[in-house]
Amino acid sequence: MTDLVARKIAWKSLRMTPPGWHNGAHLVHAAGFAWAAKMNKDDAVALALGPEDVMETAEVHNALNFAGVFKLPVVFVVRAKPSSEADLRARAFEYGITVTAADGSDVLATREVVREARVRAVKGNGATLVVALIDPAASSSGATPSGATPDAPPGSSGDPLAALRKHVEAQKSASTSELAAVLAAAEKDAQSAFRA
Repeated sequence: MTDLVARKIAWKSLRMTPPGWHNGAHLVHAAGFAWAAKMNKDDAVALALGPEDVMETAEVHNALNFAGVFKLPVVFVVRAKPSSEADLRARAFEYGITVTAADGSDVLATREVVREARVRAVKGNGATLVVALIDPAASSSGATPSGATPDAPPGSSGDPLAALRKHVEAQKSASTSELAAVLAAAEKDAQSAFRA
């Protein structure tokens, strides 16, 4: 079995699609998957992630309009600068989509906002646009967009991955060796992707 075939099987068993090459096309795919879930009375919720510039693509109109009109169970998460939040809120409102903001530098806070959006979607309340606020100036200083310093281990300079590691270890979700194995596998995948 080739590596490509193995990856396709893994994506299918996880009910995920691999990222596409065209910025924004995946938003339409997510809306389509959500439509299929709704038609099949499945409690699945589609999730699409993207950078702020994805909101400037033609596909975003199709995806958000479709999701808003049919109250689809889909969550769109967009990383954005705080200065863009008002525009993104207005656009979501125009499509009839709930919008919420999250501190994009805080993985746990963002996870909680996405979890709440999923609950709304499963209840039939439609799509949500989650604006994960990332402040480039704050990121370099270790502060969050709200100005607070995240709860991070000493010496991490507010690194969100270090804060997540601390949380995983505190919850005993994984051991230090398991985390190290995951990081090593991710590094290996990233290196092989760069060589491909």
